[in-house]
Amino acid sequence: MGSPNQASPSPAYPGFSELLKGLADDSVGERQRMERALIRLNRWRQRLLVNTYRSRQGNAIHAGPFKGMHYTSATEGATLPRLIGCYEAELQPTLMAMSREGYQRVIDIGCAEGYYAVGLARLFPDCEIHAHDISEAAQRACRELAAVNHVQDQVQVAGMFHASGLAQHVPLKTLVFCDIEGAEDELLNPQAYPAFKAVDLIVEVHECFKPGLMQSIAERFSGSHEIEWIWQSTSIRRDLPDWVAYLSHLDQILCTWEWRAGPTPWAIMRQRSDERSA
Repeated sequence: MGSPNQASPSPAYPGFSELLKGLADDSVGERQRMERALIRLNRWRQRLLVNTYRSRQGNAIHAGPFKGMHYTSATEGATLPRLIGCYEAELQPTLMAMSREGYQRVIDIGCAEGYYAVGLARLFPDCEIHAHDISEAAQRACRELAAVNHVQDQVQVAGMFHASGLAQHVPLKTLVFCDIEGAEDELLNPQAYPAFKAVDLIVEVHECFKPGLMQSIAERFSGSHEIEWIWQSTSIRRDLPDWVAYLSHLDQILCTWEWRAGPTPWAIMRQRSDERSA
């Protein structure tokens, strides 16, 4: 072991110098610095676990509704739980049930790299998928993911979704899947765009960014839709690879960590039968 007076070697880990800078940043309090460091360290450790997963299982999703799908990496959020197939596990029974309901079209608003757009194309093989994202990098990644999974003819990728264009879809049985980081407050307006009353929706509601958003969404859609709320849960069963049982407890937790900053419940909104017949 070297003398403590010797100069420290250059850091061997990417991001190490940034971690030290963050800890030394006295423009914020010690607690905030520690919290930032904790998040950075856990993300670094999770990236190592992604490498472990790929070395053992390749790029195929392990379990869940999208089992067997080739997956690359998330353009935002955590890659590992997506690879394992436990990402948003609370939502999976709903997706499986909806796969049997005869949807002809899915509109994925905020598709990112295409985890859901491509996954739903595989789960709903007779359904046309329209994937939208404002990021050009995300659009490219979604097209690439669709191609590697051989559903490029089923998945149409475009930029920003305009609510005024929804009406062209509603002659078909349509499901809207929406995850747009709080912008659902502006987009989902059935009074301004009545076509929203004629579709089913799964909306990730970013209550953590805009307190009161759940109530607002519920009030807008309660007249036209039956609404079910699904919350994230630590107790729901997650199907993990066998080798995860041999990891440390922290690494087991990191296998399921989705990087959420706060509550983001889902609103499952199904068109009322009287609205369908109207």
